[in-house]
Amino acid sequence: MTYCGIDVGKNWGWGIYNPEMGILHGSEKFQTLVHFEERIRHLIMGLDVNAVVTCRAMGRNQQVIRFHSAMAAIVEYFCEKHGISYFDVADGSMRKVVIGKGNAKKPEVMAFLKIENEHAADAMCGAKYLAAITI
Repeated sequence: MTYCGIDVGKNWGWGIYNPEMGILHGSEKFQTLVHFEERIRHLIMGLDVNAVVTCRAMGRNQQVIRFHSAMAAIVEYFCEKHGISYFDVADGSMRKVVIGKGNAKKPEVMAFLKIENEHAADAMCGAKYLAAITI
């Protein structure tokens, strides 16, 4: 199984985890919703992903929530269209499962996963969360 975590935002991250093949991760600066959809298609279809989770921090202002929701909706639509399992989970829930501490701060997540970029680390946390809950 191949799992993908997407950390939505102006600087968004992605993490791909396959227990047999290892990890890939990265982050990108948001350009447009069309470009974001193209990148999602490339990541998910190009790496034969079986399940996707979007990672969203809670308690942000309305404009940020709306922007994050638009990005998450693109991922959800894409997954539904292609028959790929989709989840939308709060950061704290994923951190609790993967790290054992739901209120872990970004530096703790980065250190635990040994990933230097905060957005890629959150996304990888999502991918590993999916692996943990589906095993």
